[in-house]
Parts: sequence; C-alpha cells; structure tokens
Amino acid sequence: MAGALIAGYHTLVIAASRSSSLTPKPVVTAIICTFRRPHLLGSAIESVLEQTMADFELIVVDDGSTDETTEVARSFPAVRYVRQENRGVSAARNRGVADAVPVMA
Repeated sequence: MAGALIAGYHTLVIAASRSSSLTPKPVVTAIICTFRRPHLLGSAIESVLEQTMADFELIVVDDGSTDETTEVARSFPAVRYVRQENRGVSAARNRGVADAVPVMA
C-alpha cells in the first residue's frame, strides 16, 4: 500500500493482484477521503483520473460533509461515492479500504 497527498487530500492507493474470477477487477484502488472541501475535491479527483494507468477504481469517502461535496463527487461518473457519518479521517480511510475490491492472494 502507498499513500499520496493530492490537492490537500490523503489518497490511499491499494494494489491488488488479478484473480481467476470471470468478473474483471481493477489492479489498483485509489481512495480519497474528504470532509467539507468541495472546492478542492474536483481537482483531487481529476488528478487521479488523469493518471496514465487505466486499470483502477476510484472511491471517494465523504466523512459527513454538509456542503456541495456530494454534488462534486457525483459529477464524475467514474467515481464510486461513499458517504458516512462524521467519524474522522481514519474511519473514512478504513471505510474506503473495506469497500475496495478484495485483494486476492
């Protein structure tokens, strides 16, 4: 696992191996945790989507924002948006990891 800071967001990147399942699964999951920063969220999402690697999923975990964060995240069709009650960045990161495609050995 590796973490990166993108536009003021801690983005967790999880590399997964391919499984033999018939359902195609992404090789990498990027997780952006956010709380009341819609003015920065769009550029953070664009930064992930502009990467040269195409085999990934992007999960945005909203930690209970009460502003336009939902609308910004949902304006990107390639993003899986998850909202939880405000519990802090660690809980948001854990939620993103739990919602990521399972890593197969």
